[in-house]
Amino acid sequence: MLVAPSVTLETALSYAEVMTTGKDVLSFMAGVRDKLVAGNTLASTDMDDVQSVLKQVTRAQVKTGLIQNQLDAAAESADVQKNNVELQRSNLMDTDMAEATAGLVKSNALLQAAQSIMSKLDANSLFQKL
Repeated sequence: MLVAPSVTLETALSYAEVMTTGKDVLSFMAGVRDKLVAGNTLASTDMDDVQSVLKQVTRAQVKTGLIQNQLDAAAESADVQKNNVELQRSNLMDTDMAEATAGLVKSNALLQAAQSIMSKLDANSLFQKL
């Protein structure tokens, strides 16, 4: 499944996939234990089966490692995306602040110009000239 751009994640391993594909690992190991506890030696076929079971478990470990690496890559990708979103948000906030500051400066300049015009009008009123 795709969890992030260019990051896919394999489906998880099931107990049945690991323990019963090929040989039932737990049952086989219980049989080996029972033979050893009873004092019997293992036959050469038992040793071949032990190797087979070990390969089965090793394949499961490799697949688990692959899934873990993919999960780590997905988490890292999510962190990168989070940082990018935070950076873009910060840039937008900075832009909004700059626009607001420019608007305030412009409004103050217009207000000062209006106040100056009003004071000149007051100084040059018709009543003062009479």
